[in-house]
Amino acid sequence: MVVTRVNGKTTETPLVFERLGFEPTAAQWPIFRCNKRFIMVSGGEGAGKSVVNKGILEVRYLDAERPGLYWLVGEDYAQVSKEWEYLIEDFQRLRLLKPGVGNPTGRVDPGKMVLIDGTVIETRSAKDPSKLTRDGPDGIIACEAGQMSLETYLRLQGRVGRNRGWLVLSGTIELGQSHGWFGSLKTAWKWGVGDGQSFSLPTWTNTYSYPGGINDPEIQRIKAATS
Repeated sequence: MVVTRVNGKTTETPLVFERLGFEPTAAQWPIFRCNKRFIMVSGGEGAGKSVVNKGILEVRYLDAERPGLYWLVGEDYAQVSKEWEYLIEDFQRLRLLKPGVGNPTGRVDPGKMVLIDGTVIETRSAKDPSKLTRDGPDGIIACEAGQMSLETYLRLQGRVGRNRGWLVLSGTIELGQSHGWFGSLKTAWKWGVGDGQSFSLPTWTNTYSYPGGINDPEIQRIKAATS
């Protein structure tokens, strides 16, 4: 860990971020510091959810005490492609990819990469939840989880149970979905009681894209032009 200052407060930067030269936004910091097994990130379009997803996997992988198995899951492979690209780029920069193993050339349908300690990261499609079987991942990132069925969510819960793994549900609460299972979990985990914690990541918190935050002129233009 590297001690830094965020909004006038002392915090610790995970070493992986320091090595990658990545500085999380103020809204991302609480997510990366959360040590709950079950995390939900509901964010707006362009809020940086993919960056958060890959960052959580990197931090938890480097904190793990043994080589593990991790999944990126989406309703289709396109929904995990951005996280996959980020992970390939970062692990190449960190020189953690095992040469000649897996397919770290960008293929995502399905994708598999093996790191130098034997850790495996795979992509999985949730189009048929019954096929999310056999393995017990140490961690799962569910991308665009708000578009997944309740059956898929329950299947993923079962997968991480074997090794007491962790699960991240990341997505946008689409219009009409606020009373579905994704929206209900957001409410249930809001206060961090038990093993779950939910976070909101509005679009304007991505200060890399919108330096002015909620008062950024582009955010104000979008607010004025949409419902």
